[in-house]
Amino acid sequence: MKYQAYQINIIAEKVLEEDLIALLEEAGAKGYSIFEAGGNSSLHLHPAQHASIIDALHLMKIEVIVKDQQKAEQIAEQITQEFFDTQPGIVSLSEVWIFRPQKF
Repeated sequence: MKYQAYQINIIAEKVLEEDLIALLEEAGAKGYSIFEAGGNSSLHLHPAQHASIIDALHLMKIEVIVKDQQKAEQIAEQITQEFFDTQPGIVSLSEVWIFRPQKF
């Protein structure tokens, strides 16, 4: 049986990783996945695969799934307000279907 849930996608510079994870854990997220990312914007070019002198400037993508829509929206809003008023980053929220609701 499938269940509706909400996926929060966060793309940010790696320097924010510890602070973002702390916020997610404090908000009650049961887990997350982190991926190396790359891309281009009006501010920066971030190749996905390259040598960098400063690892903290690499991009990462964090995916979080929560069952409760209100909690997902609160987390997304909090991340946007606390981190992305001054730092580059993207937060998106999507409806997804999960098959093991006890994990989320």
